[in-house]
Amino acid sequence: MKLLHLASLLVVTLFSTAALADKDPIAAAVADTARPKSDRDADALRAPVATIAFAGIKPGMVIGELYPCGGYFSRLLGDVVGPNGKIYGLETTRWKGCEPADRKMAAEPGRKNISISAAPFGARASCFDFAADVAAV
Repeated sequence: MKLLHLASLLVVTLFSTAALADKDPIAAAVADTARPKSDRDADALRAPVATIAFAGIKPGMVIGELYPCGGYFSRLLGDVVGPNGKIYGLETTRWKGCEPADRKMAAEPGRKNISISAAPFGARASCFDFAADVAAV
C-alpha cells in the first residue's frame, strides 16, 4: 500500500512539474531540484524569478550574458529559453576562476544551448555599436 502511495505521489509530481514548465518556464527553472545546492541557497539573495521576469526572458530567445562567472543565471536562463533558445556567455579571462567555472557549467548535461567565449576586458569592445555598463548609469 505504501508503495502504491509513493508511486502515485511520483506520478503527480512529474505531471505537476511538466504543467508548471508549460505555464511558467521561469518558475520551473528556479524550482528544478537538479540545480546545484549553492545556486538554490543563493536564490533568496538573487531573486531569480523577479530578475528574469523583469528582463523579459522567454522560451526561444537568444541571450548574451556578460560575465557569467560560474553560471548561476546561465543555468536558469538556459532552462527558460529552452532547446530553441541560446545563451552566449561572454567572460573575461582576468577574473580568477571564472572562465574554468563557466566552461564546467556549460559542459553539464542539458546545457547544449549555452556557449562560453572568454577574452581580456575590452577585447570585444570594437564588435559593438554601443556598449554601456548599465549598473554605472
